[in-house]
Amino acid sequence: PAVAISTRTAANTTFTISHMVADNMSTRNITAKLSYAGTGYVSEKVATAGQTISYAVDAKNWSMTDGSKLFVLSLQDEAQNVATAGVTIAFDSTVPAFSFIVPSRNAFVSQNIQVTNLSVQDATPTTVQYKLGTGSYGSASSFTTSGLNKAESITVKVTDQAGNLTEKSQTVTVDNTILAPSFTIAQGSYTNTRALTLQPTHSELYPKVFYAQTNSGAWTALSGLGNAPWTLPTTQGSYVIGLKLEDQAGNISTVVTRSIVLDTTVPVVASVAVNSSPLNITQTPLTVTSLATDSLSGVETYDVSVKNAGGTVVTRNTAAQNTAVFTAAHIPADGVYTIESKAIDRAGNISAVKTTSFIRDITAPVIS
Repeated sequence: PAVAISTRTAANTTFTISHMVADNMSTRNITAKLSYAGTGYVSEKVATAGQTISYAVDAKNWSMTDGSKLFVLSLQDEAQNVATAGVTIAFDSTVPAFSFIVPSRNAFVSQNIQVTNLSVQDATPTTVQYKLGTGSYGSASSFTTSGLNKAESITVKVTDQAGNLTEKSQTVTVDNTILAPSFTIAQGSYTNTRALTLQPTHSELYPKVFYAQTNSGAWTALSGLGNAPWTLPTTQGSYVIGLKLEDQAGNISTVVTRSIVLDTTVPVVASVAVNSSPLNITQTPLTVTSLATDSLSGVETYDVSVKNAGGTVVTRNTAAQNTAVFTAAHIPADGVYTIESKAIDRAGNISAVKTTSFIRDITAPVIS
């Protein structure tokens, strides 16, 4: 009889060896025997010409270990003619081992994801496939993630020639957008100190760090994501503070700005005057007019106090207007009073005190 075995290069766990029986006398019975590495016949089968005989090989029953195995098929017809053929199969029951570095587990990624540094260990050639999330496997090792903003898995599948396969997944966070932050300056729009407190806020899901700058200067990372100290230059004047946010995936927000004036110079009260003195305050209210100047932030408030001869403040007026009006209810007794006026600018600087005097007199003269 003629003998040949179907070709196979690698197998795992369970596999089949088949042969089509051929003989020049088709009515004769053919006895077929399969042996493995000289250990004896596993089984004996009888077939007639034209039949296909198959042997199911179970690695467990055959006590097979990984490596190249020689299988020999022997055919004998009724006339005692014998033919043999062998096939070597690389038995491989070990799944491939592999690792990949990028992206790392729980990494934040933006735009394209590229799987790199893939290292595979296996005895037979392998096929590598990749997929993003619940998508289909393919040969491409990079993925475009535009439009995605969520946790996603990258899965790599390695299959060896024997059909053993291993899958590994890394969970990454895809973050392709970033929201612009906002911030305020605790000192407001004017300050008389260089030391500021920036108060940033954001709605970003994956924030990493805030950066700040003064007047389009170098960017400096702020400590933490809450309130942060910031220092102005030494020169008085107007400044623009810029702020931007970087997220965990490296996206950078647009820049938001706030303006502030550094003013460390006190205002100057040039004069303070009353409308009349002595004055019958029951007939005409006392009007105090203060004139002050401030070259940077500007005068915000006038603080006018009226003190009696003993130095006690009997009334006080604080207002944005440079005139203060007092009636008899404010100054109930006749006498000589001292008027003190101070100016406060928008940065909080307070001027020196400017004074004048005033006589309240509502008592008629006595004739004797």
